Amino acid sequence: MLNSHRPESRNMISCEEDTPTQREESSAARSSNRSLSNDVSVSCVYKLFSKDGSSGEISYGSMSVIEREAKGNKCYVFDDGKMARQSKLNLEIVELDESIGYGHCVWPASIALSIWIRYFAQNEVIAGAHVLELGCGIGLPSFVLGSLQSPPLSIHATDMSSVVVEHFCSNASRNRDVLRSPVTARVLNWDDSIAPENMEHDEEQYDFITGADLVYNPAHAKTLVAAVNQYLSPSGTFLLMNFPERRRRGMDSFVQELKKHGSVSEVKYKLWESSQGLE
Repeated sequence: MLNSHRPESRNMISCEEDTPTQREESSAARSSNRSLSNDVSVSCVYKLFSKDGSSGEISYGSMSVIEREAKGNKCYVFDDGKMARQSKLNLEIVELDESIGYGHCVWPASIALSIWIRYFAQNEVIAGAHVLELGCGIGLPSFVLGSLQSPPLSIHATDMSSVVVEHFCSNASRNRDVLRSPVTARVLNWDDSIAPENMEHDEEQYDFITGADLVYNPAHAKTLVAAVNQYLSPSGTFLLMNFPERRRRGMDSFVQELKKHGSVSEVKYKLWESSQGLE
């Protein structure tokens, strides 16, 4: 699935969200590395699956979203990740008002990417790497990366909105006690990567670039690929968790553009969601 040893490799993962079929209680909602107060309720449980032709459905872990009384204040509680040898994890994220734009909340693809990161945390592509997150929003995947038992050497998160980046930093401060690797953030506009003056660049490059739900407009086929090519090291890996073309316009053209610059492997995942409340 990930081929970090091939020069100029570019790896892409697409995510499909499944329709909720049942309601079940998650033990992860009741235990974490921090204590939860009584002013909380479980609003949703997520599970990530992939399908294997020989062994059927494979589960990669689960996560519960816990709503606090304060509006927009949520806890993301991950299971203990036995397969990935990770400890339980509780991350606190405060959301922004919808008027801020797309980066105001944590979207399902970010949840899927975060579960995936914890499962494959021992992969040498992640451990000890210099990581760049594109379109970080208010945070989650970068915080999960920073909390791993064998974390990346550095994590640089980026978004085009200065308001969102500032809020990302606030959420990073809220979770500083679980971060084992430094997490920084700055403003980055992909359009700058296709400007003539940026074609020849001496920018810092990264071993691993990732992002979630980055493609939702056909224009991203060129701007996002240009940004990846600018910042990805020659032997690096780019991992994208995104919904397919039927739900995100431009995904097919993005994949075709990406293939011009390296090898692309596409794996389909299913994100199972169960909304629930505790009485």
